[in-house]
This record gives sequence, C-alpha cells and structure tokens, in this order.
Amino acid sequence: MHICKSSTLGVRKLMKRLLADPLVQFLGLGALLFAIYGVLAPANQGVQDEVIVVSRAQVNQLSAVFERTWQRPPTQYELNSLIDSYIREEAYVREALALGLDNSDSVIRRRLQQKLEFITDAQAERLAPSDADLETFLVEHSENYRTEHRIAFDQVFLGAGKVTPAHQVQELLSHLTKHPDADRSSLGVATMLPAEMPLSAASSVARNFGSDFVQAILTLPVGTWSGPVMSSYGPHLVRITSRTSAVAPALEEIRDAVLRDWTSQKRKEIAAEYDAALLKKYEVVLEPQVTGDPAANP
Repeated sequence: MHICKSSTLGVRKLMKRLLADPLVQFLGLGALLFAIYGVLAPANQGVQDEVIVVSRAQVNQLSAVFERTWQRPPTQYELNSLIDSYIREEAYVREALALGLDNSDSVIRRRLQQKLEFITDAQAERLAPSDADLETFLVEHSENYRTEHRIAFDQVFLGAGKVTPAHQVQELLSHLTKHPDADRSSLGVATMLPAEMPLSAASSVARNFGSDFVQAILTLPVGTWSGPVMSSYGPHLVRITSRTSAVAPALEEIRDAVLRDWTSQKRKEIAAEYDAALLKKYEVVLEPQVTGDPAANP
C-alpha cells in the first residue's frame, strides 16, 4: 500500500514537470491545431486533395505568361522556377481553403465575382453578329454615329458691349458684299477670334463662339455676308463659306465601332440575364437593421 502511494505521487510529480515543459506545451498546441484542421477541412477530403498535378497545359500557360511579360521564352532554369512557384502556390491555396481562410475576405470575394463576370464577358466576345445584326443595331442607335454639321465661315467682330447703329451695320455689310476679297483687318473691332474659320465640326465652333452662335449660322445662306449674329462675345457679321449636313455613315465606314458597341451591349444583356437566373436560385433574407441607439435595440 505504501508502495502504491509513492508510485502515485511520483507519477503526479512527473506529470506536473511535463506539463510545465515548454516543449510539451508546444507539441500540445500543435496537436490542437491539427484537431481544428480536421474539423474545418471538408469531410470528403481524400488522397486526391494531397496530389498536385502539374499538367502540360499548365506548364504551357506558365511559359506563355512569362513570354508575354519578357518578350522571350523562359530558359529551362526559369521554367523550373515557375513550376516550383506554382506548386508552392497550389499547396498554400489548398491549405488556406481547407482552413476556411477565404471566408469573409472581401478581396477574395470580389476577385471570385470578377472571375465569374469574366466568364459571362467571354460569351459575348465569342458571338459573331451578321451584317443584318449590325445594320439593325446601327439603325436603332443612329444618333450615336451621326456625323456633326461642319461649318466654314468668315467673321467681322463688331465689339463686346458696343451697340453699332443699324445704318453703320448696313454700310459695312454693303462694303463686304461689293468687295468680298478686300482686307478686313481694319473693319470691325480687333479680336483674338479667328477671322476665317476653316471647315470645322459644330461642336468645335461652339467651344469658341457659343452654341447659340452655331445654331444661328446653320440657317444662314452660303456665300453671303449676314448679321449681326450674336456669339458669347458680342455681335458679328458672318459669311458662310462652306457647310455640310450631319449624316449617318454607312455600316462599312464604321463597322469596327458598331461591332464594338454591339458586343458591349450584348455583354450587358448576357450579364443581366445571368444575374437574374443566378439570383432566382437564392432566397434573400434581410435582417432588421441594427442601429447605434440602445433604445432601438432592446
């Protein structure tokens, strides 16, 4: 009996010393982590998850990415390093997923969403519209491709904030009509605005003279001095030297632009259809809003 007591006391002392040993504590912590890993890892994880297969296609992809980046194929040493990095990356990714480290990570969640969006985008890129499809699209969106009015004109500025008597305006118009090629530098008021505007898009003219000025000169006769026409700066006498109307170009002239826009619209349509079909699979439950007011959250 005395021997049993001594043995029991000896075992207890030995256990205390072992539990106080840092090495034993470290090993115990390791065992606990492995136990947690066993709980978090998928139940159907098998031997296959511990096999990393580096396929010929994967090697070719690694080589192609390297060549696009460095404009040359990798050496054998560089290719081996790429393969080693891929293996290490794959092992780390599998361990991280097994431990659930991807959960609630906004960066990873957004990246996964983007990759799925890339798949739907690729569907649109693979579509090959017929000429009839593009013609229909062009007709439906003709305003997006219609060319602008283009205008060329001469102008004489009458002065900002200055009211020129009507009879003087008529005398000046008469002089310009009788002497169309005369030097106009001494006529009107000096200005930094161009005296002769080459054939330009209406939007370009509007940036210099204002949109109201453009709307007014679109109706003036070609080759005749008219005015006064008000710009953002004041009144002008104007002679239209050339003008072209806004037209919708033929498909062959803008095929690339129409194809690009058609594909972009199809991409949006496919994405919207996919969103609708995807969200039908889920029941969405919005929990009550939690506020910072204690009275609102008893």
